[in-house]
Amino acid sequence: MKGFKRGEYKKMKGSNEKLDRFPCTSCGLCCKNITGIVELIEFDVGNGVCKFLDLETNLCKIYESRPLICRVDEAHKKLYSHIPLKEFYAKNAEICNALQEANHMDKSFRVILQ
Repeated sequence: MKGFKRGEYKKMKGSNEKLDRFPCTSCGLCCKNITGIVELIEFDVGNGVCKFLDLETNLCKIYESRPLICRVDEAHKKLYSHIPLKEFYAKNAEICNALQEANHMDKSFRVILQ
């Protein structure tokens, strides 16, 4: 679950830099809610949490070899290239932020797109 460190993407906001990867804030909620995701059934410890999530750090223990579905940018290239990248990021950000809101996560973790 590597991505931007908390608040790192916000530093870029307003700059002319192009967003070249999805600004994951490493909140860990996607890894705590894998129930029903076919590609991740074998990773569910029984309560919807991925067995490879380090619960202390919210980081993925198999980050470099994690499934394609867990790689936003690579999944876009290989599975969803028919969707414009900006739209794909927007939908992913919407889902991330809804999960965070439903779980009462601090707003500092919200995914903000330029």
